[in-house]
Amino acid sequence: MGDDFELNMEFINRSDQRRVVDAYISGSVVYYTGVTSSEFMLRSPRVTIGPNKSVKELVVVESKSYMKHLVEQANLHFIATGKIKETGQIISAMKVVILHNPKLTVTVSEKGKVSEEMTVTVEFKNPFSFDLESVYVRMEGAGILMIKFKYYSLIPAGSSLTWTESFTPYRAGSTRMIAILDCPALRQVQGQASVTIEP
Repeated sequence: MGDDFELNMEFINRSDQRRVVDAYISGSVVYYTGVTSSEFMLRSPRVTIGPNKSVKELVVVESKSYMKHLVEQANLHFIATGKIKETGQIISAMKVVILHNPKLTVTVSEKGKVSEEMTVTVEFKNPFSFDLESVYVRMEGAGILMIKFKYYSLIPAGSSLTWTESFTPYRAGSTRMIAILDCPALRQVQGQASVTIEP
């Protein structure tokens, strides 16, 4: 997510004559519900393929073209269609690109005991070539840490944040410490760590 990438398509001609394909390549965002957004990319290359040969067509997909259309749990959906000029035959292919969020790391100090102070650290590196603005980070742990919030007006491109919070667990047992980072350009990045608190 947030990176430019290349979409590589191969056109194969299995006939003994040269073929010309008028292709249309479209890209759109598909939400987790299956609903497709408006197109963020449309290319229409003309591809000439020699007899019994193949041709690769490379399309660069820039992050600036799709990032503004993303919401949480979205993927990119590409459809390539084409018409072979000589025969009128229609060809098509489809590819779904699954986007992966950057990591939000949660680390909890070891050997936790009820009523003894511990620390939890949340770390995040902005891997994008653009700044993240209006960033909210939340952490909580059932039975050990009440919800804590932190606001960052800006996380510059390539920079990191580290947030350490002290807490005193008041319940023994196993639980999880969970952190969530959220901002308009990057939704619901999650991290978690398992914690066992001794009596």
